[in-house]
Amino acid sequence: MKSNLFYRLIIPCIALIFIFSCNKDDDNTDPNNDNDEDTIEEVSYVHVVSRVIQESGLEFPTSTSSNRQDEAERMLGFVWPAEDYVTVDESDPEIILVKIWLDAENHIIPTPEWQINHPDYCMDQGKYMRPAKQLLQFKIHNLGRDDIRTVQLNHIMVDTQVIEHSVMTGYYEADPDWIYYAMSEVWEEMLTQTTIKNAVDPCDDRIPLTLHFNSQITFDAVDTVIFEEIEVTISLQFDETTQSFKGISEFVWIEGYAWIRESDTYLPYPTVKCGEMEIVELITPILANNSMEDATMTFKVPQPSYEHSSILLIALAEFYHSTANADGTMQFTFDEWQALDDPEIVMASYTNNQRTVDDGLITEATIFEIVR
Repeated sequence: MKSNLFYRLIIPCIALIFIFSCNKDDDNTDPNNDNDEDTIEEVSYVHVVSRVIQESGLEFPTSTSSNRQDEAERMLGFVWPAEDYVTVDESDPEIILVKIWLDAENHIIPTPEWQINHPDYCMDQGKYMRPAKQLLQFKIHNLGRDDIRTVQLNHIMVDTQVIEHSVMTGYYEADPDWIYYAMSEVWEEMLTQTTIKNAVDPCDDRIPLTLHFNSQITFDAVDTVIFEEIEVTISLQFDETTQSFKGISEFVWIEGYAWIRESDTYLPYPTVKCGEMEIVELITPILANNSMEDATMTFKVPQPSYEHSSILLIALAEFYHSTANADGTMQFTFDEWQALDDPEIVMASYTNNQRTVDDGLITEATIFEIVR
């Protein structure tokens, strides 16, 4: 019995002594091991780049590895981390490539990979994605065994792959922060050779839209037939203050005549051809939370007069509710839009109306198309 108890107590003790001995041996790191001294595997390159750029005075988001508060990020207006702006290629452990991209105006933009993974991000806002036009490429050389530690920064044009500017450090001594110091050196030198601007979101200006308007109006009376075909093409630009598209353009008469039945005579109509259509406010489905039902357009045209004697103006007032403005215009709000399969057409409306007025029949066929 004593013998069994002895073994049950002594064996666990021997095991504990062995475990502690192993742990102690593991802690004895060879101080002369160059590989431990020169390794940069633990470096967060994105964090270093973020720090370097921010300390140069440019606005740039912080890496997720940073302890910076989210509130500070929001104050700068960034909704993405620095990881979305920086690409790191560690396929060759001795030459690390760290890349950031610039747009045509020298702003730092999210990486092409981010853009590929978010193809609809800007389109959903009615904007373009900022394309990468320039590349800033850090080449970090870290060959500790040869005592080579240096950083090169190249400014490359994306389309041609031509290196516009290149700066390089001398050799750095082994130091935990040598990469930060080296990257700071080449970054400051590059800023003296080319323009680099603050980081921005990936979306450029609003996509310009175009309104194609065509209307054919016929007034068929007992003794006279009046016909007009009018079109307008309006370039629409986004107005940040109203969060809507606006534009204005002149009427173009495709055809217009008055036919006198009794004498079989054709006369030009109207005799004075002038007038313009102004888009006061256009809300596309994207601006209306992807709702076609909430898409709307408000536009103005001249009130009918001797100078503006177009039958179109009379027809619009007959078929659509209008409001007279003090500036001599009529204002309409149009809400009957539809979506088409054509990706170039944002929304469209095709109307056909007729009504009897003054012993005659007025007929209207109108096309509204909003295209990219």
